Amino acid sequence: MFEIKLQRVASKYASRGLDGQRQSAEELLAFLALTPPHIREVRKSPKVGTMLSRIALRFHIKEDLLWARLRELRATSRDRQGASPVRDTMTEVEAAPTGPKAQAAAA
Repeated sequence: MFEIKLQRVASKYASRGLDGQRQSAEELLAFLALTPPHIREVRKSPKVGTMLSRIALRFHIKEDLLWARLRELRATSRDRQGASPVRDTMTEVEAAPTGPKAQAAAA
């Protein structure tokens, strides 16, 4: 699946030269940053390491730079998730009082 994504992204930015290579790598790293937490252990997951090696070879970027950028993207992703917790709106709706007295109080 990753190979297909790699090919599509590479062809998408192929005509843009060095900037296209950078954009391709950035898009693929953003894709990898979305991996589930149990796969996220940087440097411990051979699959992630293999994917980063493929990106490095394909776009002529140092693998260490890719690892550093992936860590940044994951940290940003975690910050965004912590900053805006998802509320359970169904619980709030169910807990809201209903009936004629509640409607009169709200008015």
